[in-house]
Order: sequence, then C-alpha cells, then structure tokens
Amino acid sequence: MKAMGAFGLSFIIAMSTLAYTETKAEEDNTRNKYSLAEEGTDLLRKTDINLDMIIDIKDLSIVAKSYNKKAKLADINEDSLVDIYDITLVAKNMDKSYEEEAHIQSAGSVNFRKGPGEKEAIIYPLENGTALTIIGKSDDWYKVRYKDKVGFVAAQFVMPDIAQRGFDTYTSLSLSQYQQFKKDGYSFVARYYSAKDQAKKLTKEEAQAASQAGLRLVAIYQDYNNKAEYFNYEYGVAQSTEAIKQAIEVGQSFSVAGKPSAIYFAVDESNVGDIPLSNIEEYFRGIKDTMDKFSADDPEKRRWDIGVYGNYRVVKFLQEKMGTDLYIWQTSMGTGQANYFSKYFNYNIYQNLHEVNRNGVRIDENYSNVRGDLEHLPLAIKGDI
Repeated sequence: MKAMGAFGLSFIIAMSTLAYTETKAEEDNTRNKYSLAEEGTDLLRKTDINLDMIIDIKDLSIVAKSYNKKAKLADINEDSLVDIYDITLVAKNMDKSYEEEAHIQSAGSVNFRKGPGEKEAIIYPLENGTALTIIGKSDDWYKVRYKDKVGFVAAQFVMPDIAQRGFDTYTSLSLSQYQQFKKDGYSFVARYYSAKDQAKKLTKEEAQAASQAGLRLVAIYQDYNNKAEYFNYEYGVAQSTEAIKQAIEVGQSFSVAGKPSAIYFAVDESNVGDIPLSNIEEYFRGIKDTMDKFSADDPEKRRWDIGVYGNYRVVKFLQEKMGTDLYIWQTSMGTGQANYFSKYFNYNIYQNLHEVNRNGVRIDENYSNVRGDLEHLPLAIKGDI
C-alpha cells in the first residue's frame, strides 16, 4: 500500500468499483462519481477493495459528507463490510503518517531556522532536550514543528524519542575508537562483509573489539551493488553464499527464536529508479533460496535472517514481496534525491545522516526503530556479550 509523504495529499485506498481516474475533481463531480445512493448503503463490500486505487484525501472528505453515518468500522477480518464514514477518519490523520516525536540532543543550544541551511534566518535557539516533532527532511536538515512554529534543525542534533543511535562506516576501527563512539552515545555499529573490497571487510578481531566496547553489531553485505547489472538471481546466490561464509568466519550468531540475527544486503541506488525493481526481486530471490538451502542442509537447521539496505522505493517494494521475513534498513538521501523523506513505516534502522565526520572517521548516522528495540540488531560474537 502506498503511504503518503509529509508533503503529499494522495492516499491509496481500496475501491475498484468506485472508478476514480483524476488526481483532482470538482466537488459535484466527485459526489456523483462516488455515489452509492441507488444501492441504498453507506458500506463498501470487501470485494470492492483494490490496493492500487489512488483516492485524493479531499474527495474522501466529500464522500464522508454524503454518507455521514457513524457506525463502527467493521472488522475486515471477520466481516465483508467497511463503513465509508471511517475512511474519512483515516484521511484526517494522514498528515500525521510520517510525524515522529523527537528531541534535541546537543551539548549546547541548536538554532531553529526558517529554512534548511546555515544562512537561513534563526527563529530562536533550542536547548538540549527540547521536545519537537519531525515532519520532513531536506538534505541534512529536518523540518520540524515546535509549539506553533515550523522550521528546520540540522539533522545531527535531532534524535527520535526512545530510538537507539548508531552508525555505519567503511573504516576498520580499533577498540579505543569504538570506546569513544560508545562514550559519545552510540549504541550500535554497522560493518561490512564483502568479497571485492577487503579494506572495508569486518574481521573477527574487530567484531570482538566493538563488542568489548559495548556496541551492538549490524552486518551488511556489499560489494558494488550500485548498478542494474549487479542485480540478478545469480548475483544473489553468489553474494548470499559469500555472506554466509564470512558470517561463520566472524562468528555471527545464528538467528534463533527470541534472538534474531540478520545480514543486510545493500541496494545502493545513487538516484531513485536506477535499478529496476524486477532485477532487485530476482537478486533477493537468489539470496533467500541460498539461505534456505544452507539451512536445509545444516544438521541443526541454522540460518540468519535477511535484511535489505536501500531507499524507500526499494525497501517498500521488498517488504510487500517478502513480508515480515525481511528486515528493513532505510537509507538517507543519495545523489539526486533532494527533499527525500519517505520513511517507510516498518523500518528497523533508518539512516538519517550521510557521510559525516565523527571522531575523525567518515560515517553515516543511523537510528533504530522508535520502539528502541535492538533485538533485531544483534551480531553477538561467541565468547563475548
């Protein structure tokens, strides 16, 4: 189902028999288009539901005015009827779909500005701990609401409530470096498995150092993974095979009930749409088939869970294809993705800052889902935490 972005007004709802082909409609035409008066009902049948139908929120309200009956929403799992009135209740709340409660995290005050940039006028400073609401993003700036005003704050100083802060890096780090990141408030680090780039490859010694410093580890497999030619079934098989090999070498715990352990696979689009979704689907089919075969052949039926690292378009598509079997790590902007803020509701990790310098190391900053649950992030090294 297509989710509405912070700046959009379109919502996909299910109404195949209520054919709707215009983005905007005059109010009278809309009433006629959605008229069910001749049927004498204000209910939609479950068979009318079609998740590919775009309905404008304004028009949903118009529908609701015509069928303003306040009966309870039928349980769609047990009943075949849904009250149209309740659709407008969904519509009224759509502007909150990507709102996220957060707070300022900084050693000092942070400027609340009229626009996304250091040259933009300052509305006023916000102190550490100030509560606000994230409603959008532009490059490395969050669009936020504070009291009755809307403005922008540098993303590095905004932390979603309850979420855990982490980072990913290509750079191999020492115990002392990991200890400094832990001291700075980071809870997890993501490091790489790779067959093509040995410099960024996670070793068992480094994994133990991160664990010793008190950081959770996240494993991500990436060679190049940035062009359509790298995404097909055969590449999925090859990279999943290599990821399994390296996970064993490093000592990544297998996934067990109550203690999941995932390997994320990267889809690194520089521009949205660079890689056809059909290619990506085949690539992940190869990954899954390989992991399934490994588990089937293993005497103890051990395996790791599968995750995807990619932008909104990619993770949303794969979530809908693979469901709850897939872990989601949604990336921040890449080149050509200005004003990108389509955060997928079911993300496990969200990358909020791209290529920033911390403690002399080039990193991307991330945070876990706002439940603060790190159980989907473990890479516990045998003999350590």
